[in-house]
Amino acid sequence: MFIAQPRSKSDILERARHIRKVFELDSAIYVPVDEIIERIDSTIDETFQWEICDDCYIPADVEAFYDPQQNFMCISNKTYVDATNGNGRARFTLAHELGHYILGVDKVILPRSSIKNLKILAFQNPEWQANTFASLFLALPDIIRNFHNAFEVSEKCGLSYQASDIAFKNAKKANM
Repeated sequence: MFIAQPRSKSDILERARHIRKVFELDSAIYVPVDEIIERIDSTIDETFQWEICDDCYIPADVEAFYDPQQNFMCISNKTYVDATNGNGRARFTLAHELGHYILGVDKVILPRSSIKNLKILAFQNPEWQANTFASLFLALPDIIRNFHNAFEVSEKCGLSYQASDIAFKNAKKANM
C-alpha cells in the first residue's frame, strides 16, 4: 500500500495547466498526450525514458506504468496504438501515467502492520492524484465548462464517455 504527499485538486490543476503551457497547449481542446510523452525527454527532462513494450512482456492487465526510481514509463503496444488512434480510455491511461511522472508522486510504502485500520484519504492516494491529473489535463475545466454536455466533452477532448461525464460534472460544479 502506498501513500503520497497530499495534493489538492487546485494544486493538481495548476500542474496540469503548467504542463499544457510548456507544450504550448494552454487553450487546446484536444491534447495529444502520446506526443507529449514522446517529447518529455527533449523538452523538460532528458533523464526521462519511455518505451512501447511488447504486450507479451508485461502482465495482460497492465496497460502502462511509470517507475519513478528509474524515471521510466512502459506503455503496452496495444495501449499506445489505441491512444494514437484516439481511443479515450487509452488516452486517459497515458495521461494517468503522465500524472504520476508530473506530480512526482513520492510514494511511501506502508508496512502491512500499520495499514490494518488506516484509511488513506483521497488527496494522499497516488492513484486518485494521477486520475485527477489525467481528467484535468485532458479536459481543462476552463474550456469544458462552456460545453453543452458530456458527449461534447467526449467528442472534442477525446475521452471515454465515462471520463467525460465525470469531468463535465466537476467542471460545472467547481469554480476552478
